[in-house]
Amino acid sequence: MLNRIATISEDLAKSRKENPELKRLMDIAAEGQSPRYFLISPVNRSSQDLHLLQFQQGDAFGGTRVPGMALPSPRESPILFAGPAAYTSNFDERKAVIITFDQEESDDTIEKSLDSINKHPALAGVPIIALRIDYLSGYATIFPHGYERASEEEKSVLGRIRHPNYLDDRLLTVLCSDSRVRPPESPLGVSMSIQTLGAFVPQYHSSITECIQLDSFFSSWLSGGNIEQQILVVIHGNLEGTGPSCGAGCASMNLDAIEDSHLHFAISALCERVETFERVIAKSPEERVVNVGRATVENLSTYPAIQNHQELLPGDHQFIEMMKMDTVTNVVREINWRC
Repeated sequence: MLNRIATISEDLAKSRKENPELKRLMDIAAEGQSPRYFLISPVNRSSQDLHLLQFQQGDAFGGTRVPGMALPSPRESPILFAGPAAYTSNFDERKAVIITFDQEESDDTIEKSLDSINKHPALAGVPIIALRIDYLSGYATIFPHGYERASEEEKSVLGRIRHPNYLDDRLLTVLCSDSRVRPPESPLGVSMSIQTLGAFVPQYHSSITECIQLDSFFSSWLSGGNIEQQILVVIHGNLEGTGPSCGAGCASMNLDAIEDSHLHFAISALCERVETFERVIAKSPEERVVNVGRATVENLSTYPAIQNHQELLPGDHQFIEMMKMDTVTNVVREINWRC
């Protein structure tokens, strides 16, 4: 499957380069990022949300929540939510936090999620747009609330809605929150995706809410025992010679310069875990992100649901793989990461 995913990414990059507007966005991406939205999506809808909202490269920085469960508070979700949310304070124009819910999710789940967003100091004063979505029909409605809102922005977001691309729920990608990178596609459709700083997922701890929720998602997803299911960790950076590095990778090289407490915690957790894989301290963000990817692969294997699934697989079956994506072109390639 990895060869097919790489080929599809090359074909998509070629078509974007032939489109003047998309080529312009790639040129902007080469200089940096300044996304207008912080998009918090359910793991199983992350890629579809980008298509449903017609977000292009550079439009939205990504956060993650587990479907069917309320977004935990910043304290309870330091890696999947609090870290990426804190990172958005670096951007000049923040029009809204957009959080999406499947139409079957309860009002209580939505309300608790909104309360968690409101508790993050880096998001103070940023309007919150909560969307309840029917992904089969491509129809969305605004969920009303008493927090910061912007009616014109809500109308603008609703005006973007279109029918999302087909979801291939066999493929789960783990990707950086960076607005310039988009989850790779499979031959069957867009992937599910966990988006977090540097594509880093923490080790499982039974006392941490985000880990408990994530393991619950893994358990549900893997319950059918489908051997075609795959987790693909996608690190990103300068793949083609001139592109920008991963921002989280850069931040990890200068940890003392991070002032925000939530961001410092998230990057510190990444650094502490990566030390296990670095005999010599990485000399560049490009070296660092490879080890972040290795750490994430190993961390994923600490989740009970994944351990149980791997025990049922043939000994030579690689359930978790890793590839590298170019920040600008979004071309993905296999790398020799197991050495």
